[in-house]
Amino acid sequence: FQAEDGIRDLVRSRGLGDVYKRQRMKGIFAFVILATLVGAEPMLSSEESLRRITEVIERPVRNSEMKARDYQQALTMLDRFARDYPDAVSLATADFLRANAYLGLGQTEYAQSSLEAALAGPLPNDHLVVANYLHGRTLLENGQHNEGVTALRRAIGSNPNHPAVAEVRFILAYALMENLDAIEAQGQLDTLMATGGPQWVLDGAATLRKNLWWIGQAAPTFNARTLDGRQISLRDFEGRVVLIDFWASWCPPCIAMLPDLQNVYAKYRTRGFEVIGMSLDRTRSDLFGFLRSNDMPWIHVHENAEIVADRYGVEGIPMTFLLDRRGTIAAVNLHGERLAAAVERLLSAR
Repeated sequence: FQAEDGIRDLVRSRGLGDVYKRQRMKGIFAFVILATLVGAEPMLSSEESLRRITEVIERPVRNSEMKARDYQQALTMLDRFARDYPDAVSLATADFLRANAYLGLGQTEYAQSSLEAALAGPLPNDHLVVANYLHGRTLLENGQHNEGVTALRRAIGSNPNHPAVAEVRFILAYALMENLDAIEAQGQLDTLMATGGPQWVLDGAATLRKNLWWIGQAAPTFNARTLDGRQISLRDFEGRVVLIDFWASWCPPCIAMLPDLQNVYAKYRTRGFEVIGMSLDRTRSDLFGFLRSNDMPWIHVHENAEIVADRYGVEGIPMTFLLDRRGTIAAVNLHGERLAAAVERLLSAR
């Protein structure tokens, strides 16, 4: 202070007071500008920060690359939000939004961890249904089927009147069907149809109800000639677990699911699992041409396959029917890991 007083006296004595004041004000302005640049924008309220982050996550899709940048931006904003608002409710909410961003990026394992952290904290009630629903979906996708079903039930129980519950019931019914529990699946669909929901959910539920009708029914019998000329009957396969696969080489979704079916067949064929491919190809030559370049070492039927498809009520392909050892339909339209899990359960049953 003494040094500054001495400088001030010297300036006054030389008539430079105004110059000194201007220089000092410039220094103050420079400090304010520097502080603004270093600190970026002033800290927003938690509500406003969450609103902005949510807007970034929900920004309309333009293309996959730009959408991925939106999700990455949201994750960066959430990291800052967690530093600014470290209270338990804010952190749980941040984990919930972080899971949404991870799901958008297709990173289900990270999403599952974030959802578990959110649900372990004091997550606001308005997020509970969706958080439990997303948790159930990620568990199912990560192969934890029973845990996923439990999470979906928890989502419904947390608020049965929430707008998202219709979709939750539909996904739960599908998961229950995959778990060979047709009775509870039918109950969930009945409740869904009675309470209503978005049209796409109702349409999907109507289709799933048709599939559920088959479960527990004796599979319609048929006689057919295989591509290698053998005459077969469905009764020939009693005692084995059988997948009847209605497909065609011109059907892209059918081809997309072929690697999973190849893996399941290779894993279980020696334990009593058989596949009967019912080809709806236009000509035998189309089918032969496809089989020559693809490893599909199970039974194939082309002749009269359309008649068999009518008997099974097939309206679109791919369509599969999984039969237990007694020839009873146990599941409809299972694929990938869920098909493998169902085959394992049926082969292990006594």
